[in-house]
Amino acid sequence: MLENHVDYPMDFQKGPHSYLYDVDVNFNHSAELVYRSDLTNHFKEALSARHFIDVLDPEMVNLAYIDNLIEKYLRNEEVRGFELSDTFCLGLHSALNNS
Repeated sequence: MLENHVDYPMDFQKGPHSYLYDVDVNFNHSAELVYRSDLTNHFKEALSARHFIDVLDPEMVNLAYIDNLIEKYLRNEEVRGFELSDTFCLGLHSALNNS
């Protein structure tokens, strides 16, 4: 936005004060939290326990989809888009309810 719509000196966006999402269009805050933060081990531990599965109604929730997401995550297979959002939500829910 700065580059295309505002008269802004773009050299201000370089250096140690710039943010990764300013210079890397693939940067994603959710991916950083899910795959590269201190939350990662908590999410993996909570998701591998799968405690929340027992309270889900298979007629309302696609358990195979959830299981597939968990397996991808435990294999360190990064996902994007709605799968990333779903993994993030499952990880948060599981970590909060696992403690």
